[in-house]
Amino acid sequence: MEGLRSRLTYANVVATLALFLALSGSAVYAATKISGTTIKKKTLPGNRLKDESVTGTQVNEATLGAVPLAQSANLAKSADSAATAGDAQAVNGVSERVVRASLPLNGPFVPLEFDGLHIDLNCGTPATLASIGVTSPTNEDVGEFAAALSDGTTVQESFDGPVDPGVQTPTDGWAIGTASLRRPSGRLVRFDFSLRALTDGYGTTDDCFLSGFVRSAP
Repeated sequence: MEGLRSRLTYANVVATLALFLALSGSAVYAATKISGTTIKKKTLPGNRLKDESVTGTQVNEATLGAVPLAQSANLAKSADSAATAGDAQAVNGVSERVVRASLPLNGPFVPLEFDGLHIDLNCGTPATLASIGVTSPTNEDVGEFAAALSDGTTVQESFDGPVDPGVQTPTDGWAIGTASLRRPSGRLVRFDFSLRALTDGYGTTDDCFLSGFVRSAP
């Protein structure tokens, strides 16, 4: 103890105090003077940021692209309320459409066109009969048509160009089937459909109803 006191001089105390003040002053200076402009760009890793400390206030949202799921959602927006989804955009060359059409008895036929696959919807007499016919633009197209009817019968035909296979429902009956077309370009168009004849159907004056889904792909 006596040895320690002998070395504890005024000069030692002053030097120690000066060192302490110098270090403290540097820390205070650093805390008050260091800003974003004094830090070299791209030198701070993400793990040096406090969790959830960066919010929309600090981020320029205009520089952010759409996430993949949002891009798909944007494509679907234009098809939500369309009867045939004609405004839906194609994705990677594949287009899809929902089809709905109806007719009163003896009403004018309804023509539908899907990438070369032409379909006519008819609603005729003497009884309530719904029918569709299928054609394509050229003889180079290769088409297949198949349907099952509510009376237990089936229809299966090949077609190309103006050849017109199709199906007619039984009176107040239905048919379900598929029409597919291979175009000369290799593109495949497929229409899965449901056809229904129903007198004063669904509380309306329409008697013939066609609904389905069209998919066209390279």
